[in-house]
Amino acid sequence: MDELGRDLSRREASAAVTGLGWRYVLGVLRANLRVGSLAEAADTAARILAACHDDADQRLLVDLAYVDEPGGSGPEDPLVDPLGQGPAVWFQQMDAPRPQRNRIHLDVSVPHDEAEARIQATLAAGGTLRSDAAAPAFWVLADPEGNEACVTTWQGRDPQQR
Repeated sequence: MDELGRDLSRREASAAVTGLGWRYVLGVLRANLRVGSLAEAADTAARILAACHDDADQRLLVDLAYVDEPGGSGPEDPLVDPLGQGPAVWFQQMDAPRPQRNRIHLDVSVPHDEAEARIQATLAAGGTLRSDAAAPAFWVLADPEGNEACVTTWQGRDPQQR
């Protein structure tokens, strides 16, 4: 909500948090904040709650984590969320090939301004773009064996944005 109490559109919510450390991802404002102590985490959480409206529980996700060095140390595996907000995804080599493919389909929801980089990384790794017909809501990509996944954003989901 804005200062007048009206709900913000997806575009307005995304623009309102740009540069503040918050990201708008599919209906939720997310932030990953690094703090120096548990007391600082509690103070930060209290300040966030004081600044938010009553419906913040359904619209905000904040991770307060202790870091003992500036910038912290991120995971080296690119399939582990460096902010620790999403699950790790692991792939295991099978002993024998399986004839059936695409037994699961992943949708990877990212902030709208990160989608292009994720798509380019997929293409650089040997993937292909199967469809961009629903972009910027989602792009369908595939690995060299034809297994599909989508990169999704909040954009293009409102009727007035299409």
